[in-house]
Amino acid sequence: MMRLHLFSLFCFIADALELHKTVDTFEPLPDAWKKVAVVFAGHHYKIGGPKWPPLDGPKYDANDKLWHGIRGTTDWRVAKDNREKNLFNALERNNMTAHVYFHTWPSHRHIEAELVEYFKDRTIKYKIASKGSHASKDVDIRAEALKLIEHPETYDVIMLLRFELNIRRSLDTFHFRPDKVNVPFREISEDIFRTECKTSDLLMVFPPQYIGWFNTSKNDLIWHWPITSNPQADHKKKDEYGCPQWRDKINLMCLSYGYSGEPSNPLGHLTRDLTTLEKGPYYSALESQAGHNHAVKSHAFEAPSPKAKDNVVESEVDDWFPGGSDAPSPQA
Repeated sequence: MMRLHLFSLFCFIADALELHKTVDTFEPLPDAWKKVAVVFAGHHYKIGGPKWPPLDGPKYDANDKLWHGIRGTTDWRVAKDNREKNLFNALERNNMTAHVYFHTWPSHRHIEAELVEYFKDRTIKYKIASKGSHASKDVDIRAEALKLIEHPETYDVIMLLRFELNIRRSLDTFHFRPDKVNVPFREISEDIFRTECKTSDLLMVFPPQYIGWFNTSKNDLIWHWPITSNPQADHKKKDEYGCPQWRDKINLMCLSYGYSGEPSNPLGHLTRDLTTLEKGPYYSALESQAGHNHAVKSHAFEAPSPKAKDNVVESEVDDWFPGGSDAPSPQA
């Protein structure tokens, strides 16, 4: 017991001193957390690309039996085992009850059905949008997902993440503060942080009193810039990095810097693999930026149809689609 107290004291001191390395606390999740709202938002399946038409599509790897895509490619099924091990098992091990809410863009009916079936024993409420994100300008799906929570004040904590997040290690090895907005890490480097005060948005963990920061659909900056754009930020009071003072309301899960868009960061990465290769929905990197607010129309970076559901326009995709009769099973 004495060792645990000493180790907790060390972690507190390390946080205060802003050590530039990850501190693995390996301590239980906060005792105050008993009832947890786990909220998933965004695409659960899509094929991304830098520009369209791409030179080639996702590549099949016979070793891991996955299609390897590039940034913007999403398949919720690839992260399934990781999600169980590092998220849900960690909550259960700490005697916490998880209620799932999710709001997602449409893909293919059989993938949607599989998603609903997978979450059914934990789900309280969900919504699959009737239109794709490309046709839903100014819709912030993360804010919409948070609005699904029934009686948010009855939860001890709210966790918001994307379907394709592979968490690097168990949730109860990160450092959380039950009374603050917990963000994964500071983005990229100290120089960038001093310039932008930017933090990762891969996982947002906060008590319900802070839900108003995130569910308004009017503040797109809140996801990567909660330090500067939260409604309580005092821009007259600066910290040693030139950012509005934030440590009284915002906590870092990891003390080291990282890059949300790349696999090598302290928290985890957004998988770019597919378990099956379907025909759409397709999004270029520009169309998919931030996962919502897709305003790109008639642009060189606009991806072809279909954008959602089973609306397949064969002539638009057959020239580059890497599937077909020669592709390995399983596939659409």
